[in-house]
Amino acid sequence: MPVKINSSYPDSVVQEARRLHSELRSPKKVAEILGVPRWTVNHWVYNQRRTHERLLHFQRSGFKEGNIPQNKRIITEREARKLFEQYKESKLPIEDFARKVGIYAKGLRKVFQNFMPDEYELVIESKKAKCKPYKKGRQFEYRVKNYLQSKGYFVLRSPRSAGLVDLVAIKQGEVLCIQCKTRKRNFREPERKKLIELAESIGAIPVLAYRDKPRYKLYLERLARQKSW
Repeated sequence: MPVKINSSYPDSVVQEARRLHSELRSPKKVAEILGVPRWTVNHWVYNQRRTHERLLHFQRSGFKEGNIPQNKRIITEREARKLFEQYKESKLPIEDFARKVGIYAKGLRKVFQNFMPDEYELVIESKKAKCKPYKKGRQFEYRVKNYLQSKGYFVLRSPRSAGLVDLVAIKQGEVLCIQCKTRKRNFREPERKKLIELAESIGAIPVLAYRDKPRYKLYLERLARQKSW
């Protein structure tokens, strides 16, 4: 498969170097015959081989001709949004969708995580038929986060739900320390007490976010000390 190389040498010299190398199998001898540096011959020969092997690899992997991923493709935010909407509507996993549009799956993940991280996380979770408890909890945390952001709060999420506070929501003159539970009954009394004490120690408001029937509506409950404490 001929590959065009950006070089100061004419294409005829490049093609001759490749022909000689196929006969002699020695970049050193080819360089001496043509009077060019040895590293230049290596570049001409092995760049062609790598490109050909790369093409065969993607053809075996199911990529159609003319739809081979590009190494250095720059995707704008507008293009990323368009691709993301297509991915959201499709039933394909990210690997198959990336193959369909001709982009590396790893690169496509980075594009989505860069331009729309929260939306991408939600779509990933929604595409999984069976959610483990942690993943369900994380999905609910993003739901609460998006709701608070729509109300004008700046929201920080605790990675991997480590600690008492899952979300910290900040607004002018107001700080909320939020614990998220998919069921209110899962919020035990010791957790309630520790969350209230922590929030009061920093001058914040302790809040429990949970969902309940009908239709698993979102509830935000401000917590207060009990008289027995």
